[in-house]
Amino acid sequence: MATQTKREPGQALERVRPQERALVQAASDLGILREASGALMIDLSSPELAERFNVLAPAATLVQADRNFTPSISAVNLDPSPSSGDFYEIEKPKAASGNYPAKAGAYALSKRALDVIGKQAGIEDLSPEIVYFGPDDQNVRVTWRCRVRRPDGTYQTASGTREWIQEDEKAQLEGSIPDWATKGESARAKWWNDNWYGRIKRFRLPMTESKARLRAYRQVLTLKSKYGPDEIARPFLVVSTTFTPDTSDPGILHMLLTGGERATDMLYGPAALPSAEAAAIDVDATEHDDPPANVDTETGELFPDEPETFGERPAEDPVLPSGEHKGKPISLVAQSDPDYVRDTLLSSGKAKWELAAEAWLTFFGRMGGDDDVEF
Repeated sequence: MATQTKREPGQALERVRPQERALVQAASDLGILREASGALMIDLSSPELAERFNVLAPAATLVQADRNFTPSISAVNLDPSPSSGDFYEIEKPKAASGNYPAKAGAYALSKRALDVIGKQAGIEDLSPEIVYFGPDDQNVRVTWRCRVRRPDGTYQTASGTREWIQEDEKAQLEGSIPDWATKGESARAKWWNDNWYGRIKRFRLPMTESKARLRAYRQVLTLKSKYGPDEIARPFLVVSTTFTPDTSDPGILHMLLTGGERATDMLYGPAALPSAEAAAIDVDATEHDDPPANVDTETGELFPDEPETFGERPAEDPVLPSGEHKGKPISLVAQSDPDYVRDTLLSSGKAKWELAAEAWLTFFGRMGGDDDVEF
């Protein structure tokens, strides 16, 4: 990192470029700028920093190893509220009982939140490896690879593998059949067709790709599999590296003028490319729709993330004051337990709850049911 402002006789003046100045300023504002042997370093291991941010960095100390590549630091603010979709609950909080102390809940980052952080970190996705196996190729295994540039210009790569096993997926879905779908063959058949053929099997490839990709992202970003309530309220401090050619070097300037990005290859060698067979896979052109789902980065389980919606999002999202969903916003309950919203709120006789229930059920396409239950 250039810090020199004076020069000895016969020595060229070393300029401090805007990118470097911005990095130094950001580190100084955070109180993590250190000096050792005349060189500036950024200390990402500071306990004070960890109390304010979730630090996502592969190394505890950050230095600019090459003037052609400049690190940067940015804070990504995510919304910890249940209705935001940035996090989802993977462990429910537990109250103190007997000799057991109270236990806070645990949360994982949603696919949407990981995409935001990954984009800020400069993650590049490589072509995935897709293998079908088992009877009639009914199972699928996906290995997703990605890379992120280090401060010295080299790449750090990571991979994540997930499998979709038809027998296991069927057994898991069988265990999640709701009560209303067990009250008749037609109800059960409709529920099974909607979920197995319309969601689980139909989206097996993109769901497995998502799970593998999120596992690779978590590795390359040094993300934890779960975060506590206090942690999800903190911003995520993300380190990235960009190509900033040193135009004060005549050789670099010449390569930029004559070869564009070829300068990087001439300096550090061409980046490793996937095999010809893998390169033939165009991730953006695969013939499937994206699944309307979120994925647990630790277990690979499917969670609601961005369900299909209809019309404009309702402006009011009141929190339920009582009942089995006490403390939850009605938007969350309308997604996870629409029967409760229909049966308990839609016919409550209270305008506030009837209007909110109708608005959110309509928004998520969950209207239906005529039972009157007191709220």
